[in-house]
Amino acid sequence: MTDPNLNFDAINAYVGNWTKVKGGKIDMFMTTGDNIYIRDEPHPKDEDADKMMSLFLNRPYLKDLNVWAIRGNHDCYALDAYFQVNLTKRYPTWKMPDLWYNKTFELGNGKKLLMLFVDTCLAICAN
Repeated sequence: MTDPNLNFDAINAYVGNWTKVKGGKIDMFMTTGDNIYIRDEPHPKDEDADKMMSLFLNRPYLKDLNVWAIRGNHDCYALDAYFQVNLTKRYPTWKMPDLWYNKTFELGNGKKLLMLFVDTCLAICAN
């Protein structure tokens, strides 16, 4: 498996380049699941979440971006299905209001984007 730090360094550099060179603005980050890989799979701990969130929070161009998240099939291990939802209380930039949710994003010029976030654990694994 690739070191996630290498991936997030590349993402941070891309966002920084987009901001500085292209004059654009990236407003958010979106995950499609498989967010946290933990040691004791049924029992995720705060330390596991801290490690995952440090990938965002320790990088200057990512640390202030909202992270709109949903669980993926590799997040189904936790006995507490709401572990990642509850991270919204610890991390202000982590946005996962429920296991299934929708969010409308304003795109400008009166245009909107409606996103439906579907928890893969519930949709596929049925646990």
